[in-house]
Amino acid sequence: MKRVFALDAVRGLAMVMVLMGHLTVRNVPFHLPEPFITLQRVGWVSMEVFFALSGFLVSSLLFNEYRQTGKIEFLRFLIRRGLKIYPTYYVVVAFSAIFYWMVGTFHAPQFLRSLFFLANYNTSFWPHFWTLSLEEHFYLSFSILLALTLNRTRPNFRLLAVFGVLLPIAACLSRNYLLWNPTPISYYKHLNPTHLRWNAVILGAWLGYFYAFHKEAVLSFYGKYAWMIRSVVVAIFATLSISPLKTMWIARFGLDMSAVAGVGVCWMALGDAGKVEASRKWLSVFGFFGKYSYGIYMFHYPFRVFQKYAEYHFLGVNLPPFLDLALYLGVSIVGGYFLTRLVELPVLAWRERKIPAHSKTPHTVNLPETPEARIAA
Repeated sequence: MKRVFALDAVRGLAMVMVLMGHLTVRNVPFHLPEPFITLQRVGWVSMEVFFALSGFLVSSLLFNEYRQTGKIEFLRFLIRRGLKIYPTYYVVVAFSAIFYWMVGTFHAPQFLRSLFFLANYNTSFWPHFWTLSLEEHFYLSFSILLALTLNRTRPNFRLLAVFGVLLPIAACLSRNYLLWNPTPISYYKHLNPTHLRWNAVILGAWLGYFYAFHKEAVLSFYGKYAWMIRSVVVAIFATLSISPLKTMWIARFGLDMSAVAGVGVCWMALGDAGKVEASRKWLSVFGFFGKYSYGIYMFHYPFRVFQKYAEYHFLGVNLPPFLDLALYLGVSIVGGYFLTRLVELPVLAWRERKIPAHSKTPHTVNLPETPEARIAA
């Protein structure tokens, strides 16, 4: 899929919210004045935007490949996706293992959960690893689902649509069932597990399907009802901003509301892509954050913990708030930039040379005219 600056800008804005949300780590507080404290409290919602973007982009790649070639080469897709995610991820895992070994807090179970993308079911090296685990589970399960429904003599879009509807409902019902008893809300029991939190990536995949097969209709509908979509997204974000993540109503319904808002933001970015592109000069900083978001995301949390560890063990005092904030943001951005330039981009360049996206000559498959495709639409 051709790179869309508006999506990069949205990803960059979400990355800024993540950076603000992780100012407080390991119970070491960092207090901001209003309105920044609200942005810090609601920073978790930015992950729903990331999830929706991932669902949209990955599903768009797969659906476009199917529309052009008549099938999906899942092994090629998984290898290409792995070369996008794994090198940077495992570099961070390796350095984290060395860090924890040196300070005497290395735990083999945490290392194994980090290694095998199980960080959203129990503690790993770093709390933010859970998001990579969820997305990895989505890539694998979505590929298997498409293999069972599309790579066959008669593609079964109806079954694909059934799964696309039932899985988000099941996630919501399962979460509410677990919260039936008044027990303390737990990240690894109620909030982070893949089967309870993948609604945003699934909704993003729905948007990817419609954008791949019915692009004009998606953009036309947005053009007609843009005011309504924007109002819903703003209303959801405003509602979620009044409470932190670990509250009962957020755990029950707020996660699903944020998933809707996340896919709404992606839809807005697609519908207003021309306007955002026209303002590229003023939004270039968010485009930069979006382009290097993966490297910044992987680097920022370990650095923040190391920063606070160094302040406590070597300085004995916390840095002044302004200097603390400037150091955290500056090193996180620069570190993520170099992590991207030194690891991610060279691997991606090698991937494009050795494993291109399509190995067969494309041809048009008129899927929207099939009964199954009309049912799914």
